[in-house]
Amino acid sequence: MAIVCEVKFSPNGRTFFYDATGFEELRKGDEIIVEHSDSNEFATVLKKPYETKDEKIVSNLEKIKRVASPQDVETKQKWQEKSKNAFPKVLDAIKKFELSMKLVEVRYSFDGSKIFINYIAENRVDFRELVKYLASIFKTRVELRQISQREEAKMFGGCGICGKELCCLKYLNDNTQVSIKMAKAQNLALNPSKINGVCGKLMCCLSFEAKDYQEVLDKMPPLGKVVKTEKGEGVVVYHDLLNEKVTVKFGDGDDEKTEDFLLTEIKEG
Repeated sequence: MAIVCEVKFSPNGRTFFYDATGFEELRKGDEIIVEHSDSNEFATVLKKPYETKDEKIVSNLEKIKRVASPQDVETKQKWQEKSKNAFPKVLDAIKKFELSMKLVEVRYSFDGSKIFINYIAENRVDFRELVKYLASIFKTRVELRQISQREEAKMFGGCGICGKELCCLKYLNDNTQVSIKMAKAQNLALNPSKINGVCGKLMCCLSFEAKDYQEVLDKMPPLGKVVKTEKGEGVVVYHDLLNEKVTVKFGDGDDEKTEDFLLTEIKEG
């Protein structure tokens, strides 16, 4: 068993796990200093430390260094301001080398020993000359990281078409997988404007709700299946997953008609 603490380096950033041994009294919202990627980072605690034996979490955990002091908060604010000033310089450098990449974020580490640059690119980018150039400007180590459009949306936040906060921020973890199969299972029209989120990719909520929809779908007779009802035998032509109903077609041609039935009201023929 290990005592772990979930933290974030920015409000909409990724979640990281740290060894909280000796810091069991931490609470949600507390600010701490940790080591990450060979530099010190200012982090915020997401929840009270807890015990776990999950091997995916506890292997090679870094330890929390200390609780953040008022001086640490001032240092964080200083490097945040420097990060803002560095953004246009990095953008100009990308244009100088004519690289096909979209700059998303420029951020100094808490101790200023490294500058992180997040970007989006459709194809592989040779940024070796860019890194050398930026290192000469900022006089510090430079680390470029290619992120996805989903990560960009999560980084900046926003609201989905439902009017609520993006699911990737509120509900889902960093490893969420979303597929077109999930949209099909939920009887959604495969129209990009209907099933894509603000990031341009499939909406994360498709994954969040997929399990519940699949459980109901597994109970449903397949489309085209002959079933028995109180009105006689018919063919299943539609699934109403939310209400756990199926639409059954009776007859053909001019005599064709349809009617909805609860799952409990039908039997497979």
